[in-house]
Amino acid sequence: MKKLILLACLFVAPVHAALFEDTEARKKLQEMQLKETELEARIVSLEAVIKSGSLTDMLNQIELVKQDVSKLRGDIETLRHLNATVEQRQKDLYQDLDGRLRKIEEKSA
Repeated sequence: MKKLILLACLFVAPVHAALFEDTEARKKLQEMQLKETELEARIVSLEAVIKSGSLTDMLNQIELVKQDVSKLRGDIETLRHLNATVEQRQKDLYQDLDGRLRKIEEKSA
């Protein structure tokens, strides 16, 4: 009888461990299936965005804005150069006018 009880205990322990491992494996399997479902949903939503063309439209708009910014930078550089030229021309004219006025003042004095 003792041998039977001992044999029963020996068989019950591995069966209990196997049941525990089976439960853990099922939990892991369910987690993996849930993650797979979530990933599939994300893929579907990303494909929808790509198919809708909104991403392509946005990239085209970004390119247009980059071109506009580049053109505006060129315009700013041109205007800075023009402004410097006008300032120099104005300075030269004032110096010329001042020189002429001094000559007139010297003659009349």
